[in-house]
Amino acid sequence: MAYDTQLKEHARKLWEEGFRPEEVISTIRDYYSCTLGDKTLRRWAQTEDWEDWRQARKDRLGQHQDPSVVNGVSGIQDPILHLCSVFARRKVREHQNTHGTGESRVQITNNVLMDVATEYEPTPSIIEYLKPEIMTYISKLRESDQETGSLSLDPYISNT
Repeated sequence: MAYDTQLKEHARKLWEEGFRPEEVISTIRDYYSCTLGDKTLRRWAQTEDWEDWRQARKDRLGQHQDPSVVNGVSGIQDPILHLCSVFARRKVREHQNTHGTGESRVQITNNVLMDVATEYEPTPSIIEYLKPEIMTYISKLRESDQETGSLSLDPYISNT
């Protein structure tokens, strides 16, 4: 399977920032709706001479262990935006019409944004920021479904 250059660069960035292989795979799955194999990830790291994630992890953990400093432990610049974004992607994946063509991206996005607003009560600027991100994510999920030929879970839709 050929992987997108952006996906590969994102994987490399995470790897070299000290994320464990399973964390890289999970993040790639969340962002790109693509299952990346452990062997593929390790082969990229070896053949392209990526920096060792273990050493980067030690360095990163050593730098970010000051809870008295803003973002001193997590390193996340905007925690509310991060939580809203992760929650929104999860809600998109769970939405019953994401994987079909029955409901428009706008309707799904609005439903997801209502869930985000209810869960975290973000500012309007975060909601505006998330709209295009969610729309793009829905498109990527649907493209991925078409490429992999995923089955519909709706009992009224034929999978043949």
